[in-house]
Amino acid sequence: MRIADELTALVGQGSGGTRQGRRAIGGSEASFAQVLEGERQRVRFSQHAEERLQKRGVMLTNSELEKLAGTIDRMREKGAREALIYMKDSTAMVVSVTNRTVITALDDVTAADSIFTNIDSAAII
Repeated sequence: MRIADELTALVGQGSGGTRQGRRAIGGSEASFAQVLEGERQRVRFSQHAEERLQKRGVMLTNSELEKLAGTIDRMREKGAREALIYMKDSTAMVVSVTNRTVITALDDVTAADSIFTNIDSAAII
């Protein structure tokens, strides 16, 4: 996943964001970090997951974060607890559906020969 050049990275920006990470949302200016923080209220990322995303250069757009949150909502309705969510761009995430937290994330290279255990559900988005 690659985010548009004008947006800042998913992690490491703190709550203030940067000038390059600002874009108009609903007619007002909001930093990517502020938008991300709003989505984090719906989906949290563990420190481990944030480190993995940053290390592997995986960045999520607002629409991808919304899609992830919606998928977690649907999985929760079906009684899922721990899930593997595979995004079509070749990013896999192990998610605690109960806590709405991404536990870890893998890119396509890292996930290629991986075995995922202790999950009860999977989704491809």
